Amino acid sequence: MRLLIDKSEIVNRYENGQSTKEISEIAGVSRGYVWHILRNSGVKITGKRRKNGHKVDENFFKTWSPEMAYVLGFILTDGSISGNVIKIYQKDMTILERINNAMKSTNPIKKRKNGKSYIHYVSINRKEMVEDLVKLGITENKSLTVEFPDIPNEYLPHFIRGVIDGDGWVQDRGYVVNITSGSPLFAVQLYEILTKHGFNVDIRKQSGAYRVWIKGKNDVKRLAEWLYTDAGVLFLPRKRDLMERWKEAG
Repeated sequence: MRLLIDKSEIVNRYENGQSTKEISEIAGVSRGYVWHILRNSGVKITGKRRKNGHKVDENFFKTWSPEMAYVLGFILTDGSISGNVIKIYQKDMTILERINNAMKSTNPIKKRKNGKSYIHYVSINRKEMVEDLVKLGITENKSLTVEFPDIPNEYLPHFIRGVIDGDGWVQDRGYVVNITSGSPLFAVQLYEILTKHGFNVDIRKQSGAYRVWIKGKNDVKRLAEWLYTDAGVLFLPRKRDLMERWKEAG
């Protein structure tokens, strides 16, 4: 009997709410063998799994909105999909609370060790939401192959704000914003979209990653205006504050 996924992933999926039946189908083994792995790993078997122990708006990714576009960008850069589980990670717990609120989610925000510090994350176990994300181009193991989703123009600033909050950097001593991606397709498409909107953009490959740069005082000021108009509460304050400092500079 050959496992199609690691034993550690079986444990992780079970602890995040997947049933032994779902796991057995993904792992290519019987439910009995899944139970055997869980018991040998010291996992407490709880009987029938609660599928709807926490609430969430399962239709969230079906209709475009500023909130949906932002969360999509955030998941593309700082999230993952594994089976029917969506995970979103961030050091800043507040933004995860805001994302949870936007999705009407009651899923708890947890934390785990990340080197010498901690990282916060929220897990959402919903097959339908994962299927909607897949339709939008967000898949498992997406980091090297993801493409820029087909986003209505009015929601582009919200999506890109989510991307920057997920995997962007704002220089605190100059007029530079950087977005990093492992996917050459996404990086090139982002470069083309920002260029089309009149920003001074550069793209480089560095240390195996692709970096898209927006440079110049006027460009960063305009970018801040574009990103944060009608942003509501979905943004990382530290990045907004740096960009707003340049926006307000003379």
